Amino acid sequence: VGGKGMNLGIGDAVAAVSAILSGDTDAYHRERHPVGLSVIKRTESIRKMAMSRNPIVKAFLKLLFPLITKSKRLQNAAFQNMSKL
Repeated sequence: VGGKGMNLGIGDAVAAVSAILSGDTDAYHRERHPVGLSVIKRTESIRKMAMSRNPIVKAFLKLLFPLITKSKRLQNAAFQNMSKL
């Protein structure tokens, strides 16, 4: 989750250069703004869950993580979700 900001910055740089080279700088905002909002929303949800003091959320996480570590399918799904830009 912590690396999302760096990945977002790299994607922003690539999109900015592409928009400048194509002469369509409005494309940068159209393309990257929704991506940034999505990343912020997802990482903020994960952070809130991880930092929660709610005993139900803590119990859920204690059940969830062992399941993920025992299942390749769940590991792949978690990796795909966490690694998206």
